[in-house]
Amino acid sequence: MKTMPRTPGEPRHMQRPGPPRRRGRALVVAAAVVALAALGGGLAVARGDDGADRPTAAPEPGKSGGAGSQRVPAVGRTFPNPATTGTPDGWEPVTVHQGDLEVTEAGAVVQDVEVTGSVAVKAPDVTIRRVRVHGRIWNQWYPPREGSALTQFPMTIEDSVIGGTDAVATDITQHGTVGPGSYTLRGSELYGSDGFRVSRPEAPAPGGGDGVLIEGNYFHANDVGGNCDYHLDGVQGYAGGADVVVRGNTIDVNRPECATGAIFFADGSQAATVEGNLLLAPNYPLRVQDDAEPDVGPWTIVGNALAYAGDLGAKNDGTDCGAPSMTWSGNHRVTVDDDYTLVTVDDEIPCDEA
Repeated sequence: MKTMPRTPGEPRHMQRPGPPRRRGRALVVAAAVVALAALGGGLAVARGDDGADRPTAAPEPGKSGGAGSQRVPAVGRTFPNPATTGTPDGWEPVTVHQGDLEVTEAGAVVQDVEVTGSVAVKAPDVTIRRVRVHGRIWNQWYPPREGSALTQFPMTIEDSVIGGTDAVATDITQHGTVGPGSYTLRGSELYGSDGFRVSRPEAPAPGGGDGVLIEGNYFHANDVGGNCDYHLDGVQGYAGGADVVVRGNTIDVNRPECATGAIFFADGSQAATVEGNLLLAPNYPLRVQDDAEPDVGPWTIVGNALAYAGDLGAKNDGTDCGAPSMTWSGNHRVTVDDDYTLVTVDDEIPCDEA
């Protein structure tokens, strides 16, 4: 058994896209439902590998997980991995869109599509489900009117594969494979130099909903070959807001060079609940840096499993671990196997370790 899982080869669904089955006629999505017409309409329930319906209900961003939040990681628990996240086994896209895709219709549903570039969400309340995106998904843009503020458009992403392991994907994801705010992301499989960007909006999100919920996903950082212009973060809180939940994910930035942290909140980030995640990095996979004086918070950091080869599991510079704004418990050093199953659960890691 090893402290860290081996570096996987090319992940499933990462093959180069083949010839398109059907191309869109434009780069702008101007319909409320994308690809559903070919499926007969309706919002299909995503199904797991065993054929059972995957639950779609989840706590709202910013809500606590309740009594389960304080659970200590247990030997034998398997965390999200490429076999349990992303598009279902046997999935095939209904259509392949060449290049970048813009979504400009409020309430649009993008489903069962492969996008060879990136997705730009430029309308509120967009749902992206069972897609393969070879670039990033980004939802912060200036609306096309003079004097408008930089705006985040709320979106939900489920059961998708996003990013890639090649040089193009590494570059396009350097600020995040998904981001930067006002989104819910569940059950998805991500690859890139940065995983999840968390930033609060400059302007209120249309219709509200500016929280972030990252739940049940798998992220694996790319090997950047020592080029630390790419600093590897799993979750990077960059001016993150007060309504952020990161729950039940596997975030693997275990790379020999250029890793900042599996979770790194800093740069004016205000608060987050981080619970029940598996975090892998060479050193200090968990970092909370509250830059305010006094700390803002609340920071709720509970029940996380940390796998690392170095000496430090947590590096919380500038954060007052004894302040009422910090709840820290049940975060343990672990070892895992290649399937991200816990082999050992070792010492609890204190907030003020470094």
